[in-house]
Amino acid sequence: MFERDFFLSTSIHSQRAPAEIMPAVVNAFRRVGGQLNENGTTLTIHEGFAGVQFDFIFEGNSVVEVRKRNENQYEVEVKIEIKPNQLFWICAIVGFFCLWFVWVANVFYFLVDPQRPYQQALDNLRRELEPAPQGF
Repeated sequence: MFERDFFLSTSIHSQRAPAEIMPAVVNAFRRVGGQLNENGTTLTIHEGFAGVQFDFIFEGNSVVEVRKRNENQYEVEVKIEIKPNQLFWICAIVGFFCLWFVWVANVFYFLVDPQRPYQQALDNLRRELEPAPQGF
């Protein structure tokens, strides 16, 4: 109940081999923090919410998948799943019975947007992997 999912994706045009892509993905997503586990073309990030406001009120995981679309193009998809943590439920119960003002913490959960650090990681990954445009 109250789980929230967020999705991000980007296409990257690169001459690099598939074996060179995943180390760059891991390096780009280190900045979101958490525990990173690489498995083939998938990167799982547990509690990777560095830089997200109100991260004290939720817990979650993220999955980054890299798929080769054609010769020089890769699709990178990020799925972010968050759910309320124990503090959320404590504030909900205490707020219901006596201290209504602690529901402010519950409102924070619905205002959280964990996409920004992940979008920055995707942008950094694209800058690293795509060749720089040639000038005239």
